[in-house]
Amino acid sequence: YRDNTCPLTLRQAFERADHPSLLFVGIVQQNCLRDCMTGTGWGKTRAWVPGPPDTDCVNEFCSDPETKHYCDNSQVRILRLEEIQSYGPFFS
Repeated sequence: YRDNTCPLTLRQAFERADHPSLLFVGIVQQNCLRDCMTGTGWGKTRAWVPGPPDTDCVNEFCSDPETKHYCDNSQVRILRLEEIQSYGPFFS
């Protein structure tokens, strides 16, 4: 599952936590890095079309000055897999 909202989800998790210093997050990222395809349309108009590489969730989250300290404190960890190596979110 190629989640383009992952950085926002991380931000909201820390913002909404009563004690963000006690929150630790582990991510299994399954991204397309090159020659990416994505779906468009719905029903009979559904089609595969070329798309850009996926955003790296932790790189984006950790490069933000407002959230970088969570990464510096080792509160966010990631296992990166290329799309071709993954079986989807069910197996993560």
